Amino acid sequence: MSPNDSVADLWSRREEKLLFSEGASSRTRDEARRLEDKVAKVAAKKCSVEEVTSLQQELEQWLKSASKLDDQTCSLYLSAALLRAILTNHVAHAEASKIAKSLEQNLKLKLEDFEKANKNLELELHRQRREYSQKVQECASLRTEVSRVKALASTLGTIPSPPAEPRPRAMSPPPSATPSSAPSLLRYNSLHARSTSMHASRPSTPAYSVRSHTPSLRSQTPAPMRLPTPSPQQIRSQTPAPPVPTRPRRLSLSSPPKMTRSVSEEKQEMHERWIPPRNPEDDISSVKPFRHSRAGQLVAEWSEQILL
Repeated sequence: MSPNDSVADLWSRREEKLLFSEGASSRTRDEARRLEDKVAKVAAKKCSVEEVTSLQQELEQWLKSASKLDDQTCSLYLSAALLRAILTNHVAHAEASKIAKSLEQNLKLKLEDFEKANKNLELELHRQRREYSQKVQECASLRTEVSRVKALASTLGTIPSPPAEPRPRAMSPPPSATPSSAPSLLRYNSLHARSTSMHASRPSTPAYSVRSHTPSLRSQTPAPMRLPTPSPQQIRSQTPAPPVPTRPRRLSLSSPPKMTRSVSEEKQEMHERWIPPRNPEDDISSVKPFRHSRAGQLVAEWSEQILL
């Protein structure tokens, strides 16, 4: 083999290598230009999320297969990073939009509830104001009426109060004091008769025979027995208590006075006692009548004088 053939082979091999390298670099440049055009279109118009996601994945695959770094490769790296950021921002914006929508819906519902409550409160306020105005008018009319009545009362004078209702009384007889006064009246009648008879027979009897007839008088006239004077307790026990009527309401009326001894002062003043003289020489005119208030004391003293 001659030396010229060997040199020719070397030049042919170099040419093939250069042609292959030029063809590969041209394909790489064409692919990079195509991807750059896609990125420019996506950035120039409004695209969907799916388009941006597919372009970003295609850029990632091409960058992984690239053998060398040049200006086009660096620009594609930047485009891929930008698309990734756009997708991340979109996802965050979508989540924020969902949260905002739900919050807005809740706030709208609350706002509607508050508006309804406010409307009800306004209606209640209007009703209360209307009632208040009516009450004010009624109070004013009542005040004018009261002032008119006061003026009329002052001109006419004081109005007399109605009479109190009479207390209903039971139809029971009042308690009488007949049982307590009967013994005293009997004693008074007997003593008065005896004193009258003795006083009538005394002047007709001579002076010298008074003393002789005195024992016979004493023997014939027995000493009057002292009748038991009823005590106040017995009087109260014998006197029946009046029945207490049932009253519908209690009135402050004074109770009737209790009945005490039945002998009045006029009858007591009429009671007089005549005491016979002890000696025949005694004059009847010297005997003074005594007045006593009690019939029991009159009987006791008269019996003592007779016994003497």
